[in-house]
Amino acid sequence: MEQKLNIGMSQVDITPPAPVTLLGQFYTRISTHAESPLMASVFAAETQDDALILCTLDLCCVDLAFSNQVRALIRERCPDLPVEKVIFSATHTHTGPVYYEEIKSLHVAARYLPPGIRFKETAEDIPDEVWMPDRCGPYIAERICEAVCVAWARRGPASISPSFGRAVVGHCRRVVYDDDSAKMYGTAETVNFRELEGGNDSGIELMYVFGDQKKPLGALVNVACPSQCVEGERYISSDYWGKARDRVKAQLGDDFVVLGLCGAGGDQSPRDLIRRSANKKRRTDPNMFGLDG
Repeated sequence: MEQKLNIGMSQVDITPPAPVTLLGQFYTRISTHAESPLMASVFAAETQDDALILCTLDLCCVDLAFSNQVRALIRERCPDLPVEKVIFSATHTHTGPVYYEEIKSLHVAARYLPPGIRFKETAEDIPDEVWMPDRCGPYIAERICEAVCVAWARRGPASISPSFGRAVVGHCRRVVYDDDSAKMYGTAETVNFRELEGGNDSGIELMYVFGDQKKPLGALVNVACPSQCVEGERYISSDYWGKARDRVKAQLGDDFVVLGLCGAGGDQSPRDLIRRSANKKRRTDPNMFGLDG
C-alpha cells in the first residue's frame, strides 16, 4: 500500500537586529546594515514510517555543536518532532554573522598568515553595540528553532515533482599559469595565463512541492556553487540567494518557499575570472561582479 506523504515548509528571517562581526575573511568586518535578510528555510516531510527535515541557512557554515544546540531547543518546543531527522546546511554566504566562538579550520589557516594580518577579533576592537557570538548565536538558534517548528506544524498532504535545468552560476576560481603554478582568484590578464584548473557544474537539481489542491508550496534548488558574489563587503547579505528568492516570489507570491542548497562546489565561485575585465569598473571592483553582474 502506498504511503501518504505529508509536507510542511517555512521561511523565517534570522537576521540579527544589530551590527555583527561578519564571518568569511581573515580580517575583521563589522556590518553597517542588512542588504538582504538572512533566512532559515525548512522542508519537513513525513510518511507513516519516517521523516526528513531539511533546514538551509543563509550562514557561512553550520557546525555540529550549534546544530545540537538548535536540536535541544526544538526538542523542548516540539516534543513530537524527531530531532535526529533534522539536517542543517548553509548556503556559504561570506556576509553572515560570526555566531560561535571557535572556527577551527580558519584558526589553523591563520597560523600561516603574513605578519600584521589579523583573523580573530578582540574585545577591545569591537564597539559595544556590536552583537558578538555570545549574543548572536542564541538569537539565531531561537529563530531557526521557530522555522523548523513552524514547518513541522504545517505539514499536510502533499506531492513532489523533481526537475532539472541548467544555469551557469559557478566558475572555477583557480587560475593556472605556464610554469604550472596555480592561484585562487589569480588574474587571467597576463601572457602567462594557461587555463582554469577545472570546469564547472551548470546542472540545477530541483524538487517542487505542491500542497492541497496542487497549490505550489515551494521548491528545493540545488546549485553547485557557494553564495559569494559579495564576500568582501561590510554588510549583511544572503548574496545571490536573496536575489533569486525575490525574483521567484515576485512570480509565485511571498509564501512560496525557496530552499537553497549549496551542492558540492569544490573550487567553484560565482565569478567569471576570464571575463571580469569586461569593463573598467569590474577591473577595480574587489567583488568583481557584485549582485547585479
